[in-house]
Amino acid sequence: MSSSFSVFRHKVAVVTGGASGIGWALGEALWLAGAYVILADQNQKGLQEAGQKISHSSERLTLVHVDVTDESSVQQMIKNTFT
Repeated sequence: MSSSFSVFRHKVAVVTGGASGIGWALGEALWLAGAYVILADQNQKGLQEAGQKISHSSERLTLVHVDVTDESSVQQMIKNTFT
């Protein structure tokens, strides 16, 4: 892992589109760098599978079902993440 990713150690990162593709890869990289990662996606099954690929424990990883086209869904995710 690049040393530039070390700035994310002990930080909170919210990654939307975290069930697959670039979102999943970014979430994994941040988690490996020591960040507390909130993987968010509308695809609940894909989100669970992505979470299992990153870690078999819930340490520093939270999976959140969110619809980014729905403002109240995003607001609830933010509230739950940062309160």
